Amino acid sequence: MVKTSSTAKHAFLYLTSFLTLAFVAYSVGALFFEIINYYFPEEVESWQNTFSQGRLKFSIAALIITAPVYFYVNRLINKDLVSKKLNFGSGVRKWLTYIALFIATGFILGDLISTIFHFLDGELTVRFFLKALTVLIISGAILLYYFTDIKSNSPRSKNKLWGIIFWIFVLIPFISAFCLIESPKIARMKKIDLQTVETLDNLHKRIKDYVRGKEKLPDKYEELKKLEGEPTERGYTKKMVEKYNIRYRKTSPLRYQLCAEFQRDNRKDQENKKQHYYLSGWLHGSGNHCFDLKIDPKIDFEKEERRAQTRIY
Repeated sequence: MVKTSSTAKHAFLYLTSFLTLAFVAYSVGALFFEIINYYFPEEVESWQNTFSQGRLKFSIAALIITAPVYFYVNRLINKDLVSKKLNFGSGVRKWLTYIALFIATGFILGDLISTIFHFLDGELTVRFFLKALTVLIISGAILLYYFTDIKSNSPRSKNKLWGIIFWIFVLIPFISAFCLIESPKIARMKKIDLQTVETLDNLHKRIKDYVRGKEKLPDKYEELKKLEGEPTERGYTKKMVEKYNIRYRKTSPLRYQLCAEFQRDNRKDQENKKQHYYLSGWLHGSGNHCFDLKIDPKIDFEKEERRAQTRIY
């Protein structure tokens, strides 16, 4: 009974260790990736190679929780190895450790293959080299630790050294990321402004629908309500329009302004400089800001016709 209980306990500890290690390795890598994305922006735009506050925050949150848990669970495992409650030749220890070695080896092989592929494909830039090096170092460190761990019969001698190395790996990107992360107050203001922009964008689409039906711009905002369908179907309500002080003003037969109150200036935000075309057309200052917009019925009709043909064929 004691042996079975001990085996179950240590299987739990090893599985918890590997689970938290996966989060730690991913989070450390993600932090390094976002730091690289920030200082080495890519000319080719895509969601995975542009700086993201969301990925930065998630990685920080994951490290705050999983790094101490991984360190603590490893201490428990090594404590039982020293006190001989866990045998060095335990099947649980060997099997789960070799699984970790297998996964780490897979990451290293994949990283090397990816490096060669991108070199042949003409994409071996500084940012890619740094990311490939990050994956190689993280995977290599995991591989080296567990390889020496499975061969060792005296964990006490290496615990302190690997503990220092572990916290260096965690704290360097963790502290560096705090130089780039926005404050919770800024994040809240961004969310409010984003909701304002979404309201404006949906109102802009509503105006296009009005122009298609009436072949002219509405003279007042209230005229948009005469179209069939409730405003909520288009993503905005009267409450939202009033909350963000959104105003519509016709300035010429085909030109108009949409104005709103914004919490902050988003024109210098890193994430809005190149990617997210949805936001790039709604760059604004803080306070009251007006967007000069134009309706061209011919162009809009052609776009809608092309979209319809795409959906059909």
